[in-house]
Amino acid sequence: MLYTRGSTGEQADSGAGLAAQESQLRVEAERRGWLIVGLLSDAAGVRLGGPQMVPTPIVARIVGGRRAGCTVRSIAAGLTAEGVPTARGGAVWASSSVQAVLRSQAASAWAGLA
Repeated sequence: MLYTRGSTGEQADSGAGLAAQESQLRVEAERRGWLIVGLLSDAAGVRLGGPQMVPTPIVARIVGGRRAGCTVRSIAAGLTAEGVPTARGGAVWASSSVQAVLRSQAASAWAGLA
């Protein structure tokens, strides 16, 4: 499986764009004798380790749940049970993820605390 990832226009301008990445990966796979079974391309890009975005309605739900007295654990369990994806697209919400949302500027702004 080949994976290419684009993050900025500068990356494409530098010669490290999606097409260049795919070409280099195909050359390396051929050199090593690997069978390519597919190509996954993330054209939008994801900043690995960087800040992730939680949609505003989910931020509002988390803030509202906490204001209503729900524990971060119960909020996380509810989001997981309903299949709400995490900021990174995962399927399971951790209490620490809910706490991170509550500490975020987005939550502060939504709650009128900013």
